[in-house]
Amino acid sequence: MRTLLLVFFFLFIASIVSAEPKPQADNKDFCNGYLDLSAKLQCSSSNYLTQFGYRYCRTFEEQQMYFTPHGQKVLEGLRVCLLSSLQKSVNSCDAVESVAYPSHVDCYVKEGFCEMDPTDQMQILWIVRAEISNPEFQSTSAKVAQACAAVGTAAPSR
Repeated sequence: MRTLLLVFFFLFIASIVSAEPKPQADNKDFCNGYLDLSAKLQCSSSNYLTQFGYRYCRTFEEQQMYFTPHGQKVLEGLRVCLLSSLQKSVNSCDAVESVAYPSHVDCYVKEGFCEMDPTDQMQILWIVRAEISNPEFQSTSAKVAQACAAVGTAAPSR
């Protein structure tokens, strides 16, 4: 259970953007959507959008080649889903985290995290390992694990 929480914790970090029209996550400027939203909302330079969303979006883009083809597809979907959720629902800097953390659960399940290869899940955890002590991240990871268990795919089957 602890390992599963860690996996979900790290996956939680895989953040990206989208709106209408639906952007392509393989676009080199895709992650800039976090910076654009931060500027639009006039957030400080040390806000969730820049310090978490943009940073991990870029990190996952840079590391995507190390994932299986299915894992790459899931990561692209996550980036689009996560950023889109923020763009559609956030109207102030203060509201960002209250939307961002819950959106991870829906996006992770919808985009196929539960069906990812365990190696891909572990790679995600490794990338986001710095967040493991964040209580909000821990809570969200537990919710993703519960959601995966509820759909019968808490661990990918081979």
